[in-house]
Amino acid sequence: GKDDSETIALLEKSGMNMDNKSFAWGHGGLEVGISWLYFLTDNLGLGLDFHYAGFQGSDKESWDRSVTPYRKRSFSLNTETWNIMAAGRVHFNPHGRMRIYMPFGGGLVIGHSRFKYTYNSWSDYTLRASATSANVGAFAGLGLEYDLYDGAVTAGLETRYSLFRYDAQRLATRIQADNHPGKQTYSYISLLAVVSFQ
Repeated sequence: GKDDSETIALLEKSGMNMDNKSFAWGHGGLEVGISWLYFLTDNLGLGLDFHYAGFQGSDKESWDRSVTPYRKRSFSLNTETWNIMAAGRVHFNPHGRMRIYMPFGGGLVIGHSRFKYTYNSWSDYTLRASATSANVGAFAGLGLEYDLYDGAVTAGLETRYSLFRYDAQRLATRIQADNHPGKQTYSYISLLAVVSFQ
């Protein structure tokens, strides 16, 4: 099999540098979570928010045309985050049966990325690496909820804009790559179905 230095040479020849411009950290995915809020007033609630977000992998392929027959090279990168945050909610019309509100929060985001590189030759060679980075993150959004069962249960929709810091150098170091974006701020937008109990 090939050692890591040969693998990095293949990475460089492929033109797929490990940076945030040519290799996305993730695409669409799934987000789930739970929140606990205590309302200080009819308009303002404060509490805790725990969310998990998993993103569809960023995949690319290329061909090594320096050999015959050509050999395929494939790359994949998958990212997931765990968010533990102090959170709040502002109700704009707290006494209506249908209410508009703004969720917000900030705290700790633990990001985990998994990288896989495969070189298809007479015997496939695969390099796998993963890295975890804990840093700060935040979110803000807008929601609409409707009272059910005399207000004991509410259901609605919520959209969030979330951002977090991630140290991509941790993953780049694991695969001995010289090209990496270092510490970056990544962001995503999510649409959530929300059910609340009072």
